[in-house]
Amino acid sequence: MKIKDLQNLLPFTTALVVLRVSGALLLETLNAGVSGLPALEGRFPQVSGLRFVYNPPTIDPDTKKRVQPAKVVPDSVFVNGKQLDLKASYTLCLPSFIGRGKVCSRGVCIYCQPH
Repeated sequence: MKIKDLQNLLPFTTALVVLRVSGALLLETLNAGVSGLPALEGRFPQVSGLRFVYNPPTIDPDTKKRVQPAKVVPDSVFVNGKQLDLKASYTLCLPSFIGRGKVCSRGVCIYCQPH
């Protein structure tokens, strides 16, 4: 993938940032992205080359409040068809305003490729 391809995928006027993270941090980032469900806060991960399954949040039937957040099933995370390795290194490419942590504490994975 070339910079021009990334700019077409992410048509923001901001710069793109490339970050290298561990598989453990990538899993933590995915969990942060689904933790707010069912609220639609814009934090759900928009990903490419990655797939995962999450368990929905537990909602108290009486109060309708979330008792436990949604959580990613660790064994369900695959990067480019290979199961996530928590100790491996992965590259994320994101708009700079996300990569610098201004939108959420860990950012959202846009494109990811194992090394």
